[in-house]
Amino acid sequence: YFSMYHDGIYTATMGSYIDQMRMATYQATGRTQDTRQHYIANNVIDASRAAPTTAIKWHSRWGVITDNDMVAGTGRLAFGGAGGCGADPTCDDNLGNVLVERNRFIPNVDDAYDSLRSYGIVLDDFNNNLAIRNNLFYNMPAAMWSLNGDITNVEFTHNTILKEGFTVGQNIDEGDFLRLSGAHNFNIKNNIVSVPFYGGGWMSQFLMPSLAEVHMANNIYYKPNQANGNFNVNGASKSFSQWQSSGNEAGAIGANPQFNSAVLGNAGFLKLEPSSPGVDAAVPVWVYEDFDRLSRPQGANSDIGAYEYLAGGSILGGGGGGESSSGGNQFSPQSDSKPSFFARIKNFFTGRVVDDLSETGNTVASTSFEELN
Repeated sequence: YFSMYHDGIYTATMGSYIDQMRMATYQATGRTQDTRQHYIANNVIDASRAAPTTAIKWHSRWGVITDNDMVAGTGRLAFGGAGGCGADPTCDDNLGNVLVERNRFIPNVDDAYDSLRSYGIVLDDFNNNLAIRNNLFYNMPAAMWSLNGDITNVEFTHNTILKEGFTVGQNIDEGDFLRLSGAHNFNIKNNIVSVPFYGGGWMSQFLMPSLAEVHMANNIYYKPNQANGNFNVNGASKSFSQWQSSGNEAGAIGANPQFNSAVLGNAGFLKLEPSSPGVDAAVPVWVYEDFDRLSRPQGANSDIGAYEYLAGGSILGGGGGGESSSGGNQFSPQSDSKPSFFARIKNFFTGRVVDDLSETGNTVASTSFEELN
């Protein structure tokens, strides 16, 4: 059913090609907290098969999910909720506590294996304390869906969502960006949502009586066939202009984000042009790098979306399958001069730099345990 099934402690899955993964709770009485601390990085998780479930189904606690391609499945990443605990109901305690960063959520586009019918990320009860940042969502019917109300402390920041005209599926009209049935202290800021061709459905749906605990700011919305999107707030429809004046989001921008390329696999895929309204337009949040691990900000302020615009281009690459950065000045091996670069190694849990290398030509300088700002 799942090609990998984890119910241990301190596990790492890296550099693999996987069908589906489940991070499951060990259900023996007194042992249910013994599923925790997982590191999932640099994998292709491809659930392209008949009747898939999810690429990653998470019913665990404390982890990092980074630099993966998640392909197909009814939810690319599903944070499973309560239930199935057997004799010990504490198996649902402390779910969540996960960093989700620099992943690509992408479709198979073969209806025999992937109907494109579901979401990038699905949230369910008790999965709290989630940081979802610097990810790319490509042709998902919706980027994120919360099933129930018992979800607390979600940071959804600096993600880029592109939903083109050929996206199909049963959930296509339920929200290009969000479909939230409940939320406690959700911060949704500095994201780009681009729907350049499709005109149906909702930009977002909020199926709850109040948005008091959904804090939104400085997201870019582009849906020209719908005047940049319609928003469903507890059954009431709001146009984009009504959404802007509703007080539910500060600094909402309705404009073409101006991507360098909308073609998956191109070096400039979902990166910003210098004239993009997202350049230097982000509200401050606790995000200090982008999808390519470039430091934020590169200009006066951070840029909206998963990428920082870098004037003159970059030779730095990485993230979600190893795309190189785009730009006009690429390094040529025939050049007489060597490029300058940096490499930073830091401990995620302590927040300290383990090693910071800078090189120009043959000169290397190293500083250990430098405190991050």
